[in-house]
Amino acid sequence: KACAVSRNIDMDLIELQHSLETLPKEYAISLDESTSEDAKKLFDEKAQQQQQPLSITQWLSRPSIEQGPLVSDNPKETFIADLSSRVNFVWTNHILYLQTIRPAFVEGAAAWTLVQDSKGDVVAMSLWNYLPIKANGKLHFDAIADEIPTGTYLAIRQPLLVPNSVWSRSTSIPMLRVDNPTCLQIFEERQDWESTKAGGPSSSPTILMNIDELKQAADEAFQKQAYQSACRKYQRILQALDKENNADQLELKIHCRTNLADSFLQLGRYEQAEQCARVIQDTNTKAQEILAQALFHMGQPNQAKDLLLDLRNKVKDDPKQAKTIQSLLGDCLQAIMEEKMGNYNIRKMMVEASLFTELPFHADYQSPKVSLGVPITRPSDGMEYRGVMATDDIKEGDLLTSTRAFAFCHSPRIDSNFKAAAQKKDLYEVRQVHQAVQHLMNRPSLASSFYHLEAAGEILDQQEETVESKYPVIDLAKIRGILESNRFGVDVKHPSSPMELKPPSEEAEGDPVGVGLWLATSMFNHSCTPNAAWTPIGNQMMVYASKDIPKGTEVCISYVHVASSYQERKERFLKWSGGNGFACGCEWCHLLRSNDELCAMNEEVQKAFRRMTASNEQFDSINEVLSKSRRKRISKAFAKVTKRFRHSLYTIHMMEALQHADDGYRESARDSVEAAVELGYEIRGGLRQETRTQDLCCLIAVYMTCNQDDKAKSVLETLCQYQMVLPNKFEDFQTFVMMSSMTFWGPYQNEPFMKRWALLNQQVWEARSKALK
Repeated sequence: KACAVSRNIDMDLIELQHSLETLPKEYAISLDESTSEDAKKLFDEKAQQQQQPLSITQWLSRPSIEQGPLVSDNPKETFIADLSSRVNFVWTNHILYLQTIRPAFVEGAAAWTLVQDSKGDVVAMSLWNYLPIKANGKLHFDAIADEIPTGTYLAIRQPLLVPNSVWSRSTSIPMLRVDNPTCLQIFEERQDWESTKAGGPSSSPTILMNIDELKQAADEAFQKQAYQSACRKYQRILQALDKENNADQLELKIHCRTNLADSFLQLGRYEQAEQCARVIQDTNTKAQEILAQALFHMGQPNQAKDLLLDLRNKVKDDPKQAKTIQSLLGDCLQAIMEEKMGNYNIRKMMVEASLFTELPFHADYQSPKVSLGVPITRPSDGMEYRGVMATDDIKEGDLLTSTRAFAFCHSPRIDSNFKAAAQKKDLYEVRQVHQAVQHLMNRPSLASSFYHLEAAGEILDQQEETVESKYPVIDLAKIRGILESNRFGVDVKHPSSPMELKPPSEEAEGDPVGVGLWLATSMFNHSCTPNAAWTPIGNQMMVYASKDIPKGTEVCISYVHVASSYQERKERFLKWSGGNGFACGCEWCHLLRSNDELCAMNEEVQKAFRRMTASNEQFDSINEVLSKSRRKRISKAFAKVTKRFRHSLYTIHMMEALQHADDGYRESARDSVEAAVELGYEIRGGLRQETRTQDLCCLIAVYMTCNQDDKAKSVLETLCQYQMVLPNKFEDFQTFVMMSSMTFWGPYQNEPFMKRWALLNQQVWEARSKALK
C-alpha cells in the first residue's frame, strides 16, 4: 500500500504569505543544541499568543508527503537526529518515542506541543485530524492542555519531519507532523512507554498510582471535559479491577464504566459507548440513558425508544433526568417517522439550518422503491458500473433518499488580499478530511460504505483493519480522493438551495459555498437529462424524483447545470476529482458524440445565447447573433429527436422570448416562454432545480405583463412550494422572483402594475402561511 503521496501545492500562495522559495521534497539538516533552543523559543512565543481562531497560514501549510495506513506490527525505533537526515520523508516501519515538555495548545485545526526524544533533541509537533469534533461541528479543543499535558509519553509510527514554515522561514528548524491519528500512541505511565520501547507488550498497562488516586485523576479529567484522557484512565482502572476480580469493587467498576461510556458518547464514539453502557445497563439509569442516546445516534431509534419507555417510569422522582428522557423520547419518535416513512418536518429543518447553530439529528431514509449501489450496464456502450435503480414505479415529487452528512463544512470569511478560490479549496479539504477521519475513527462500521465510494476514477475495495484490529485504516490519500470525487455544494446563505460545485479555479471570491459528503447521495450517477434532483437542508441531503420514473429505470441526478453546451460540460467533467475526471455516458451526450451536425448546432446555439445575454455586448436584433433561417433549420433538426434532448430548441425559445419582450410584443414573449418552460420540464423535470426555478420566474413575469394574474398566481404558488419558502423569507423571495425575470417585466413596472403584483403576493403569502400552519 502506498504510504506517501505527492500533492500539488499552489506555490504562489505560499510565496505570497511566507516569501518561501520552493523546497525540495527531501533534504538533510544538521541538528545541534541551538536548534532545540530555537524550537523551544518559537513554541513558547506561539503558545503565549494562543491563536485559536482560523489562521489561513496554518490551513495552507500542508505537507507534500502524508502518512498512510500502518504497515508493520514491529516497527524499528528511530530518533529525531535520524529523521533530520531526510526531511519531508515518511519513515515507514519506524517508530519514534517522545515526551512532551510543554502542555499542548490549539491553533488552526491542529494540536501543537513541544516534544523531546531520549537523546535530548527538541522539536515542535503538530497533530492534525486529532481533535475530536463536538455535536455542533466545532473542534473540541477546550481541554487540550489536560489531554496532552507536560510529561506525556508518546510514540509516533511513520514519523515525518518537515520544515517549520508555519512559524519560521528558516528551513533548519524542523517540526514533526502527524496527520494520521492512528500513528499516535499515548502512554499514561513511563513504565508502559519503556516496556513498549523494549519490545514488551503494550496491552497490559502498569499502574503506579493506587486505584483511588487514578480514579480521582480520571474524574478530574472527566469534569474538565478532557474526555480522551478520561477514557484512557478509566480503561486502565477497569483493566486493573478485572485482573484482580475483586467483588468488593463492583460499585467502583460501575462508576468507571458509566463515566467511560459517557466520555465515549461526548466524543461521538457511539459504537464504543453502546458496547460499554450495555454491560451495565441494568445497574443504573444513567447507563441506560447513555445506551439509548448511543443507539439513537447510530440510527436505531426503535431500540432507543423501547429503552426510554422503560426508563421513563424509573426516573419519575428525578425531574431533570425525566425531562431529558422525555425530550430524547420525542426525538426518537420523530426519527422513527423519518426513517420508516420519510416524514420530515421540512419547515422546522429549514429554520434550524438558517440559524447556523447546532443542527439536530435527523434519521436517514431510503425509499423502498429504489435500490442503491446495484450493478448497471449502460445501453450506449455496454459499460458496467454501480448506480441507483427504480424497483417500482415512482411519481414526481417522491422522496427517494434523505441522509445526514458524513462530513460537512462551509467556507469562512476569507481575506480578499489572497486568492480566495485556492484558499477555499484548502479550507474545504482540511476541514472535510478532519471530519471524515474523526467519523471513521468514531464509527468503524461505516468504513466499508465510505471506502466503497469511487475516487479518482476507480472503485475502491473494502479496506482492511489496522494491526490492532480496532479502527479502520485511515488512508489520507484515499480519503481526500473520495471527498473530492463525491462532494456536493450548498449555498449557505440559503441553506435549502443546491449549488453546482465548480472546480476551485473557477470559484468566484464571494461564492457562499458549503461543501459536504453524503454517502447515499454519492451513489447517484450523473445525467444531463436527470430524473431526480438533490436538495440540501442544513447538513441533511434530500433526493426527490423530478419526474415520473418507470420501474427498472436508472435514477440519476445532475452534477452541473445542463443548459451549458456539450463542450463546456465535457471540459467540466474532465476537471472533476482534481483532474481525474470522467466522460458523461448519458443518452444526451451519447447522441451529441455520435452526431457531429447536432453537436455543432448545439454549440452554435449556446454561443449565440451567451452573446445575446452578455452585459458587454448590445444587439438590436436576435438575427445579429443567430439568423431566423438558421434558427428555423436548427429547430427542425432538433424537432426530430426525443423531447428530453431538445436543449437547443429550449434555448432558441428563450432567445426569441427575450427579443419579443424587448420589442414590446408581450403575447409573443409569453408564447415563447411557455414553449421553453414546457420543453424545460421534459428535459429536467420539475422540483427545485435552479433552471426550473428560473423558468417559472420568467413565466410569472410574462403572465403579469399580459394581465393574466390568475395564471401568475398559480405559478407563484407552485414556485413557493418548490422552494419551500418560509413566511419570514417571503419578502426576499419576492425580490428574487423579480430580479430573476427583470428582462420581461422591467419596462412595465408602473404604479398600477406594482399594486397588482403586491396584491398577488399577499394572496399567495396568506395561503402559504395557512398551509404551513
